[in-house]
Amino acid sequence: MQTMLVLARLGQYVGTSGLFGGAFFLARQHPDLPTVGERRLLIVSGLMLMAATIAALGLQAADMAGGADPSMMAMVLTSTSFGHAAISRLVVVAVALLLLLLLNQPNRHRLWLVTALGAVATASLAWGGHAVSNEGSAGFVHFSTDVVHLLAAAFWIGALGILMAMVTGHLARTVGTPARRLDRALSGFSGVGTVAVVLVILSGLINGWFLVGPDHLRGLFTTLYGRLLLIKLALFMVMLGLAALHRWRLTPRLETAESGGVNIRNGVTEIRRSIALETVSAVLVLGLVAWFGTLAPPNDG
Repeated sequence: MQTMLVLARLGQYVGTSGLFGGAFFLARQHPDLPTVGERRLLIVSGLMLMAATIAALGLQAADMAGGADPSMMAMVLTSTSFGHAAISRLVVVAVALLLLLLLNQPNRHRLWLVTALGAVATASLAWGGHAVSNEGSAGFVHFSTDVVHLLAAAFWIGALGILMAMVTGHLARTVGTPARRLDRALSGFSGVGTVAVVLVILSGLINGWFLVGPDHLRGLFTTLYGRLLLIKLALFMVMLGLAALHRWRLTPRLETAESGGVNIRNGVTEIRRSIALETVSAVLVLGLVAWFGTLAPPNDG
């Protein structure tokens, strides 16, 4: 049961990252519009999010009842913040999927609307986390910070997925992924990606204060939650290093090669390898977050 719940949580994190982060990244790529493959990636992310949300609802109800119980499912849906958030998430994702299916003729306004719906779905995950355990002004700050953390991380990871699709399409000479479009995407990500990273770091520090705090630092080494958090931080540092590599070395090198009329295939191959490593690290981070999100934090003892 615990493993299934962790997998359901992971599916929700991956789904929101792909839907919100991917749509936000693509909506900013003026004047370029998403390719068929990129739109399909958004649709798959939305479907994954819906399936994972339904699974999480069923598992949560079964855990509370000690087994399958329709009446407990009804209670979770109608009487808990987790259930209300899940219903809201399912509704907004369904609308987002409908808009994506209508994007046979790409439309940037619809893409921005999908981004807004994805943001609501992403923010709703905060109701299933530790942030709801606080009350008063501290609870408001913790909850708001958690929402910022979720949105910034989802954008970062979702953008990586789209970039991976773009560089793979370029290397396969897919129509619709020309060098200039790829160059604009990489340059655009360098700027807004830096903002996302800063927000992830700042909101993560505030969340850490609430969940661990200066009085429970020993819990980082003596509890499973703490050890998983330390592993997450190590992977996050790997992601930061790879992001810096893109920002300060690989992307400028690609721009120089393109402006000089040099074949950029080798440069794109390097970027694909680096993005793949960063994406794998991101999925591992999400898996750890899904896991320790089911555990009591050090300050809970």
